[in-house]
Formats: sequence, C-alpha cells, structure tokens
Amino acid sequence: MHFHWGDNDTLGSEDKINHRSFPMELHMVFFKEEYKSPQEAVKHPDGLTVLAFFYELDRHYHPAYDDITAALGNVTELHASVTMDHPFSFLNILPYDLRRYFTYRGSLTTPPCSEVVIWLDFEQPVRLAHDQIEAFRELRSAHGKIKHNFRPIQPIGDRVVFYNIDNSYFNYNEVDDPDDDVTTQRPSRRKHGRHSGAIKNKSSVAIISVFFVAVCYLLK
Repeated sequence: MHFHWGDNDTLGSEDKINHRSFPMELHMVFFKEEYKSPQEAVKHPDGLTVLAFFYELDRHYHPAYDDITAALGNVTELHASVTMDHPFSFLNILPYDLRRYFTYRGSLTTPPCSEVVIWLDFEQPVRLAHDQIEAFRELRSAHGKIKHNFRPIQPIGDRVVFYNIDNSYFNYNEVDDPDDDVTTQRPSRRKHGRHSGAIKNKSSVAIISVFFVAVCYLLK
C-alpha cells in the first residue's frame, strides 16, 4: 500500500470526482493469484487490482492514524524503515462505506504506466486532521521534502466508468405478477437521480443487481 499527496490541502490525489481533488490518496495494490507474482501480473491486462481511497480534512484527529503518523517521524533518511509498536487493522484506516465506488480499467500511475489495472475508487473519503496529512509532507527524498508525488490527471479517453451502490440505497415498489411466483421491483427515483433495477424470484430469493454506467468526471 502506498500514499500520494501534494504540497497543500487542495491537491494530491491522482483522481478527481466531479472536478474535486483531494489532498491525499491511498492505493492498496493486489495482483491476480493465477499469475503467481506482481512481476508476472503486470504483463497481463487483468493482472492488478488497485483499491483507491481519498482523504479530506477534518477538525478532529483520526485515532487509527496516530501510530502511523508517529512512525513517519522516525523515517528520517532515504530508504529508511521503522517498525510500528502496535499493529493496526486495515478496516480501521478505511472509510466506513465500502459499498459505493467507481470502477474502470486503467493504468499504473508510475512508469511504465501499463494498462493492466482494474481500479476501484471508493467515494467516501477518510477524514484526517491537517497535522496528520502534514506528517506525510515531512518525509524526505534525496531532493528534499516529498511534497508532490502524484501523477497529473489523465484524459478518460474511451474508458467506461461504472458506479456501484448497495441495493439498500433504493426504495422499491413491488408489482405482483398474476402467478405470484415472480415479483418485479421498480426503482424509485431518489434525490441523487440514480437508478437501479432488480428482479426477485420468490422461490430462490435471489436478487440480480445492476452495475450501471456513471455519468461522472472521474479521470485517470
């Protein structure tokens, strides 16, 4: 997992949502098991999946990040590392809502920028205090403080971006079929103007969800 940030609180993310940048972004990188290694996975168009999480400012400190930012203060030289005294749970450092996300096929954001990534960009940001984000800006490379380690936004091109929402987000009106075996559910329009549809088979109690194309300004 790795972080990207800018030199101030208005930019630093490698994606935008509705033209909005974020001061920092976290990437958690995974490779497809059948390829055995990251080195082999980057040779295939479906080799990697990256979970991306944004950060925004809050007046309060995020307690799960206290140990992380404290450890950063001990990374004082290039290639230095530090062992944290207390392990942390990944779930504690992620946003609460993991059901709403954008997904699309894209590229690595570092050279060689190969088109081998399935991106999942989660909509709800993690909220950190200014000082917690500033701790990352104090890290140093051979050229001084690291304050601009993110790739500029790239054109979306012909990519199709999908947006996922949990079915419970919607209200449904049931219309019973004459044979009473199948119920077709019609989606209700919510204030955000998003739609979903589902067909519920009463005998199997299965719900088919739709993955729908988002009209958004998320660029990679």
